[in-house]
Formats: sequence, C-alpha cells, structure tokens
Amino acid sequence: MKLSRTVEDAIFVLGKNCWGAYKLGKLVLRKQTVVESLLKDGDFQDVAYTCQPDPLQQIPTVQVVGMDAKFNEVMDSLVTDGNDVRLIGLYGMGGVGKTTLLQKVHNEVAERKLFDLIIFVVVSKDLDLKSIQNQIGRKLGVSWAEETKINERAIDIFELSKHKKFLLLLDDIWEGIDLETIGVSKDTFQTSGSKVVFTTRDKQVCGFMEADKRIKIKCLDEDQAWSLFQQKVKQEALSCHPDVPDVAKKVAKECCGLPLALIAIGRTMSSKTDLQQWQHALHTLHESASKFSGMADKVLAILKFSYDNLENHKLKSCFLYCSLYPEDHSVLKYELIAVWVGEGFLDNVDDYVKAQNEGHDVIRCLKDACLLETGIVLGVKMEYLVKMHDVVRDLAIWVVSDLGRNKSTSLTLQAQSTLDLHEWMKAERISLIDNRAIQILNGAPKCSNLLTLFLQSSNISVISDEFFRFMPMLKVLNMYCVKLKNLPTSMFSLSNLQSLYMPEYEEDIVLPPGSIASLTKMKILCLSESCSRWEVEGGPSLCELESLQHLIGLVITIGTGLALQRLVTSPKLQLCTKFLVIKYCPGITSLTFLPSSLGSPLSLVHMSRLSYLSLKNCDELEELRIISRDRVSLFTILEDLFFSSMPKLRIVWDVPQASFCSVNLKRVIIRGCPQLKDITWLIYAQNLRELILENLDGLEEIISNGFAAQEQLINTFSKLNYLVLRSVRNLKRVCDQNVKFFLLEKISVVGCPALKKLPFSANSMIPRTLNMIQGEKQWWESQEWEDEATKCNLAPCFREI
Repeated sequence: MKLSRTVEDAIFVLGKNCWGAYKLGKLVLRKQTVVESLLKDGDFQDVAYTCQPDPLQQIPTVQVVGMDAKFNEVMDSLVTDGNDVRLIGLYGMGGVGKTTLLQKVHNEVAERKLFDLIIFVVVSKDLDLKSIQNQIGRKLGVSWAEETKINERAIDIFELSKHKKFLLLLDDIWEGIDLETIGVSKDTFQTSGSKVVFTTRDKQVCGFMEADKRIKIKCLDEDQAWSLFQQKVKQEALSCHPDVPDVAKKVAKECCGLPLALIAIGRTMSSKTDLQQWQHALHTLHESASKFSGMADKVLAILKFSYDNLENHKLKSCFLYCSLYPEDHSVLKYELIAVWVGEGFLDNVDDYVKAQNEGHDVIRCLKDACLLETGIVLGVKMEYLVKMHDVVRDLAIWVVSDLGRNKSTSLTLQAQSTLDLHEWMKAERISLIDNRAIQILNGAPKCSNLLTLFLQSSNISVISDEFFRFMPMLKVLNMYCVKLKNLPTSMFSLSNLQSLYMPEYEEDIVLPPGSIASLTKMKILCLSESCSRWEVEGGPSLCELESLQHLIGLVITIGTGLALQRLVTSPKLQLCTKFLVIKYCPGITSLTFLPSSLGSPLSLVHMSRLSYLSLKNCDELEELRIISRDRVSLFTILEDLFFSSMPKLRIVWDVPQASFCSVNLKRVIIRGCPQLKDITWLIYAQNLRELILENLDGLEEIISNGFAAQEQLINTFSKLNYLVLRSVRNLKRVCDQNVKFFLLEKISVVGCPALKKLPFSANSMIPRTLNMIQGEKQWWESQEWEDEATKCNLAPCFREI
C-alpha cells in the first residue's frame, strides 16, 4: 500500500517538479526490484519435507518363547561368521515362529547398532517385485511413480545402498528371488559387510536363494509349549478347578509344539472357567480339530497356504493320502511309496526303481515344504521313516473334507472306535490302523467306491470268507502285522487290486494253487512270512508270480531249498524281488555273494534289486561267503541286513574297498549267531545308520583290531545314529578309537560285562549329537576311562536301565 501511494504521488508532481520526479522514479525502481525478488522467493515448490526414516528404528514384536538357541545361532552368523555367511535362510512349517524370530533379530541388531541400515520387507505368497522395492526404497528415502520400471528402481537402490553396511530381512518368501533384479548386489557384500536373512516354509527356496547357511526352525518342546500356552490362557482360567491344569496340559499337547496353534487355542481357552468346557475342548481337538473354535480360520487356513503352494496334483494327492495314518504314526518310506503306486499317484509305475526314486522325490518335496517330517523309533529319528505333525494332519483331514463343509470320503477309525459298516458304503478310503476295538470283520459290506483299505497293526483276528466280495474297485489292501486265524478267500477275487500286504497267520499256511495268479493287475505284492511254503506238494508255484505281467515289486519269504533255487535263477523274480526272507531251508549249508562268473545255483549275486535281506532260523547254514573279485560292486541297493537264530553261521569275506564304494547299507541287525567272532566285513558300510547286536556269545570285537591297524577307518561309522548291544557277553571292544562317530545319537548296552571301554577319549571326538547312553548302573561304574575329561563329558548322557 505504501509503495502504491508513493507511485501516485510521483505521478501527481511529475509535471511540477522534474527533479523530484526523477528521485521518485529511482525509488520506484528500487522498490520494484525488491518486490520481484520477494515474489520469486515466495514461489515454494514444496511446503513440507518428509523426515529421513530412522535407519535403526525398532519394530513391534511379541515375546519369544523357546527360541533362544536359534536366535543365538542367527546372531552368531551375523556377527562372527564374517563374509563366509552372507545369506541366511530360516525355514520351517507355517506358524512355527519364523517371523517372530526375524523381528527379534531386527530389534537386537538395531539396539546393538551392528549395521548402518536395517530393512525389513514382507514378501508374502504372491511375489511382487515392485512392492519389495517400494519397501526398500522407503528405508533408503526414495520413492518412484508406479510406472517406473523395475530395472530403473533397481539402479536407484543399488546406487543408494552400495556403500552402506545394511541388513536386509525378507519375511515369508515362497519362491526364489533374484536379489540383483531388485537392486541388491551380493558382489558388494564382500566389501560392505551387508547381509540378508530370509524366512520361508520351503527348504528348496534356500537352495534357489543360494543361502550360505540354512537353519530349520522347529516346534517347541513340551515344556516350552506349556510355557507359551500358559501365557495365553492366563492363571484365572487355569485355577478355576483343581483338575483343569492336567486337562490344559493335554490340550496344549494336542498342538505338538506349534506356536500358532498354542496361541490360537490358548486365547480361545482363556475365557473358559469350567472343567467341562476344558474336557469338551480336549475331546474336540482329538476327534476333529477343525471344529474347535478358531482352529479353522486362525490356524488351518494359514497352514493351507503350504498345501496350495505344492506345484502339482501328484504332490497334493500324496500329501492328503498321508492323513490315513494315525496321529504320531511313523510309516516306512517304501511302504508309503508302495501304496502310492497302487493308487496310481506316481507316473513311473512300470519300473520299481523308477517308482521308488519318484516316490522318494515326492517325500523330499513334502519334507522340504515342512508338510512331512522324519519318523521316530524309540526316541531316535530314523531317515527311513516319515510322519505328519499332528496339526498338519488336521490340515489334511480338513482339506479332504472340503474345508469341513462336507463329510470326508476318507474314514479313519481311531484306536478305540467300533465297527459301523454303514459308514463304509460311500467311503473311498478307510483306515483301521492300530485299532484295538475291532476284532472281527463279518459279512460282505457293499463298498462300491472303496479304493484303499488299511487294516495294518489292528487287533483283527477273523475276517469272514465273503468280506471282500463287494469291493470291486479296491486297489490297495494293507493287512501288515495283522494275525489272522483264517484265510479269507474272497481276497483273491479283487481283480483291480494293485498293492497288497498280506497278513500273518497263527501258523504257516499253504496258499491255494492259482490264488496269486488270479490277481492279474498286481504291481506291489508283499507276502507275509506265514506264506513261505512254495514249491511244496499241494501248494503254489513261483511260476504264478512269474505270470503277473504288471508285477514290479515283491516281498517274499522262501522256506525250502527248491524254492530258493527257483527264485535266484528266475530272471523276472530276480528283478522284482525287493525284500527277501530266507528261513528254515533244510539242506542249505552255504550261500554266496559271488559274481556271476564264479556263481553257483544258490548265489544271491543276481538279486540285484534287493533292498532288504533276512536270513533266519537256518539251522544248517554254516557259511555265508561275501566275496567280490574283479572290482565288482556288491550291495549297491541293499539297505537292510538281518541275521537271526543261526547257530552254525560263519561269515567269510574278501572284498576290496573299491567294491563297496556305492554301498547303501543303512541297518544291520544280528541276533543269535554265536559263531561270529567279529563283523569286520562292515568296515566299508559308510552309510550305516543303525547297528543292533544281540545274543552273540562268540563276538569279542565289532571291528577286528588287527585289521583296523592296517586300514584308514575314520569314516566306518561316520553316519551311525543308533548302536544297540544286548547280551554280547564276551564283547571286549567296539572298535579302534580312530573310528569317528560323527552323528551317533544313542547307545544302549545291556548284558555286556566284558565291555569296559567305550570308543571315546580326549583324542577322539565325542559326537555333539550323542544324547543318551543306556545301560546298567554296575556296567557304567565299571567303565575304564582314558582320561577324566571323557568321563565328565559322557556322564550327563547316561540313563540307567
């Protein structure tokens, strides 16, 4: 306003006073310059600026229970492993606590300021590279228009981060990510010290990401699980009745240590202050977990992502099939693969080895996806077994029942369930595994849709003759470990049967001639030891087996010398036989493993597809010759070797190390063979996992000391997990202390008074995996130790029997 009045005054006096007008004109010019400058400075493009994000800001997380060891392992890798470990993969089943652990790592690193910058990225199932870049960009203080290309963003990320020491945390990866594509170059990690930690449900992703270290996040143990459950339930609910804590522990146990289930169920039960409510909850979880409040949407729906992510129908079918096995039930891999073959789930069903390889690949994929896990025997994990986590099994049952909307076509009868044949009429798969309540199967139920019937390990002793008459579609029948009083003849009318596990019988039986030949579509035939009378008067001939055109896998017991000779000289049966039990065989005094050029009619060398061999109750067998010449490999497929009750047996062996380079032997069990002095022939069985020796009065040492001095045996028992010695009364030593037990978990010693020294000393490595030495107290106290340190290190492992 003041400037405006000045201009007006200048115009008014312009004509009257030229000098004054001149002065005012100069003043106007100066004022005009000032105005233009102010106008220019007031043209703000931005009225506010976003603060640079805190590079070490902590994130909200929940209290971590039972993960201290894994947390410390991750932190050690970040702090002490240097550039040797740049990428760390944390894998485990859904809901096991991977994200929570990653958040704890984030906050610990931030608090200790171990990196210049921490970037936490949630990846999720549907991979979106731009979303990942946006999350990284926010921490680097950069953003892009939506249309900006991925490679242009990657250049910006690389330029902004290449000189920083950063920690990139990627949560919930479902497939491999090319880090260079998003702008993270591993080549700069060597100089910058940057690292990446990611979580995934699938172990295979760790391979795709080329993780330098892979850490499996496991479920909580029982004490840890109970601690987490108590946190969620609160004391008010647990103290409402004196019996509630005991029931609550059983409820928590149903979760099998899975934090996701413990938290969901714990929160649901936190308002339950009545004993009957707790008892009802326990019953529901045990009988039909998906019906428990919150279980379907808060637990099973989350786990279902792992199922949905399986890449094909074959994997999904094989996974769902495993739900037929009871809770905590460990199943043999070969048995599982055999029934998958019978159902037609696998592609390579015309060749046993290819089918086994394909089946093992399926199992590996399911284990990598954390949908199957290693099975357990006597508290020791065994690689030849698999099992389902109980909550994962609940998931499978839920999926089979169309997410609980329809009644399942699979019927699994629990241990105490009674028989209702009306339920069988529409069922496609029925499992009575381990059922103790049903003893008799009567009648002839009309099961026109039935494909699989599992009766194994049940209490059934009688099956009526007509029972299988109306099961025309049945493909898989498993009666393993069922002891019957009778032979149901209708079993041999099952024209579509492709996988059969025969039952045991109270006495050895003679199968009716022609009965086996009638099973024309049979692919996997497992005959019990009760059916050993081949090539006897009035009994079946092995030619019936040879007539089965589709047969690719055979489990058979041979009880006569004539049948054995016929078996080992039959080209078809040589290839089909996978499990061979030789028992009795009167008149047989010698068996050999000689190459064909030196072979005899009773040479087993042509049984090249054997994976299991058992010799038992052969009272006249004096000699087993394990001899290889011309550098011919023996036992390349054999996994199990079992010798029992052969009072005259001696083993003669002469095998160069080169002949055993492909050895696959994993389990050896020897019982009641008193003539054996040692079993040094096992020295090259470097994949051996389990060794059980019982009632061997003549055995003085396992590996001959004289031989051990001549050979480099450091790897002889390098993969052994389980060693059992029972009633080996003259055993003085196991082996030379130079032999290393890298993976030994359990030793059990009973009735071995002469064994005064275990194969450990200060100079030999005590395996970190060793957690139990079972034995008699008197035996343990009589041990002679090389040094006090060894005794102190082993003492915590001892458990008195």
